[in-house]
Amino acid sequence: MDEAQLEQNNPNPFSKQSVIEFYVPAKFHSAQLVVADMKGVPIKIFDINTAGTQQVIIHANEFAAGSYFYSLFLDGAKVATKKMELTK
Repeated sequence: MDEAQLEQNNPNPFSKQSVIEFYVPAKFHSAQLVVADMKGVPIKIFDINTAGTQQVIIHANEFAAGSYFYSLFLDGAKVATKKMELTK
């Protein structure tokens, strides 16, 4: 697998926590998973330092209820974006 991949968070929608899985290929200089509000304003940024299949856990208590986008960036370029729903 040589291409980056971003999976849908699970569960979605969620009320306590949700897991985002993704794959980062070996050849990259910088990688980030960015959670943004519906206006595209970044709210939380996860720096990714290693290649391979990984996951981050989103905790509901860190965000207000609502809809969010999350995107995977490799070397400054957006690879993919997904939408998640947080209910409380």
